[in-house]
Amino acid sequence: VSQSRYCHKYRIEAKFKNLRDSVCYLTYYYENLNYIQDSVKINANGVAVFQGKKALEPCLYNIMIGTWKSIDVLIVEQQFSLEADAKDLVNSIKFTGSRENDLFYSYQHFGSCHQQ
Repeated sequence: VSQSRYCHKYRIEAKFKNLRDSVCYLTYYYENLNYIQDSVKINANGVAVFQGKKALEPCLYNIMIGTWKSIDVLIVEQQFSLEADAKDLVNSIKFTGSRENDLFYSYQHFGSCHQQ
């Protein structure tokens, strides 16, 4: 763990399989619109790191990859990481350091299994 991790109030590291050299947005919902909170470049290794010196308001956010794919994330913990395959974001997503998102996606997978 690098020392810079502790200089930031929030730090979300995302690693995407099958995605390189792109832009990624952290957005939040207000009424029926998405607003950009942060944006980062996804590097040649598929890694994007959102970080800031002010804590994020705990609520539902969205990580958008360009304009074509997105995933919802709950921001409760201010520092966590995720890994996902860009070809199947929702079904491949795995979190480290975010119990809330583990539960959120377990619930979503459970619900989608019972709707079939």
